[in-house]
Amino acid sequence: MLCGSNKAASSGYPAVKITLFPGHETKLPTLTQAMRLYQPIWEKLKREGKASVTANRVLHARILKAVIKEKWLDLGYKLEIAPYHCIVTHSRSNSVLTFYLTKHLHPSATITLQDI
Repeated sequence: MLCGSNKAASSGYPAVKITLFPGHETKLPTLTQAMRLYQPIWEKLKREGKASVTANRVLHARILKAVIKEKWLDLGYKLEIAPYHCIVTHSRSNSVLTFYLTKHLHPSATITLQDI
C-alpha cells in the first residue's frame, strides 16, 4: 500500500484515484505543475529559434541565466534532438534582450549511412 501525506487536495492540483487491489484506493496528485516564470521564453525559443524580451537592463543577466537553466532542465528536448546539442546566444539593444537557439552536431556523435 502506498503511504504519504495527502497534499493533492491542499495543493490545488487534481488528484488521481488508483486502486491497488479491491477495496483499497488511494489518491495521488497528478504530475502537472504550474509553468515557471521563464519557461514561456524557453518554449518560444525552442519552437521558433528566436525570442525577444523587453526588460530593464539590470534584469538582463538574471533573465539570461534563467533561460539557460530552463534549457538544461528540459531533458525531453535534449533527448528529442540527440545527436545534436543547442547553444543559446543573445544580443542586447537598449532594453530588448533577444535570444537565439543554434543547433550543432555533437563532436562525439557517430552518424552512419543507416542514420541518414
